[in-house]
Formats: sequence, structure tokens, C-alpha cells
Amino acid sequence: FGAVAIVFAVLLGLVLRWHADGSAAERTYSERVAPVRDRVHILERDVYRVGIALRTQLLNPSAAGSQAYRTTTQNVRTALDSLDRTVTEPDARIPFAEIAAATQDYLRLADQLVAGGGTDGGLRTVDDQGLGTQREIVLGAIAGLRDLTDEREQLALAEIASIRDHTRTGLLIAGAITA
Repeated sequence: FGAVAIVFAVLLGLVLRWHADGSAAERTYSERVAPVRDRVHILERDVYRVGIALRTQLLNPSAAGSQAYRTTTQNVRTALDSLDRTVTEPDARIPFAEIAAATQDYLRLADQLVAGGGTDGGLRTVDDQGLGTQREIVLGAIAGLRDLTDEREQLALAEIASIRDHTRTGLLIAGAITA
């Protein structure tokens, strides 16, 4: 009976350790991985919205369109600041710096185009190409960070699943021993 009690105690200790490891892995995912992923998606969406608001304002200039444009560019700046506060891993700071620089250049170009008012109710082809090129640079930089974040997400979720499998197996064995 003493040997069974010792085995049970060891197994219970392992299950508790696995549970603690699982909690730590879930905390890492929810506090460090998921927030970056979410903010990357928000920034990407808002970058696209700037182009839409810019074209709308240039095609149909209005006070409401101007306000909508200013709101979308402010949303991008807010999303960029939020991402800056969220990206804490050293290897993610490099792609973030690329995103920040490219985004600032994109917004500066967009602001210049809106201030200039376009030509004949729209964008000149050269301006549209320049804006499109700059937007693609921003989106390419965002894709780099998104890929890194997706990789971290897959690793974190795999770790969580593995720990849960260990815990479940340990509980089944403990249940069989006590039965």
C-alpha cells in the first residue's frame, strides 16, 4: 500500500506541475502573443481604410470626407502606438521599426495628397502609384511581423495542447490507481 501511495503522490505532483506549466503557457499566449496578433490585424485594416478615405475625399471633397480621412489616419497612428507598446520581444522590434517608418512615410504622403487636393477630382496616376507602392511597403512590413506572430502563436498553442495532454493522461492514470 505504501508503494501505491508514493506512486500516487508523485503522479499527483506531476499533474500539479503540468497544470502550473499549462497556466503559464496560457498566460504567455494571452498576454504576449494574442495582443500582438490582434494589433497587427487592426493596423493592417486601418492602413487599407486610409486609402479608401483618401480617395473618397479626393473624388468628392467635403467637410465630412475630410473628417473621415483625419479619423482614419488618426486610427492608424493609434494602432501603431498600441502595437509599439505591445511588441516587447527583441526579435519583433526590428520588423516593428520597419512598420513604423514605412507607416509614417505612407501617412505623410497621403496627407500631402489630401492637402494638394488631387487633380480633376481624383489622384494623378503618378501619385496613385506612389501611394500604392508605399502602402505595399507598409503591408509587406506588417506581413513580416504577422508571420513571426503566427509562428509564435502556433508554438504557444502546441505547447498548451501538449501540456493538456500530459495533464489528462496523468489524471487518467491517477484515477486508475485509485480505482
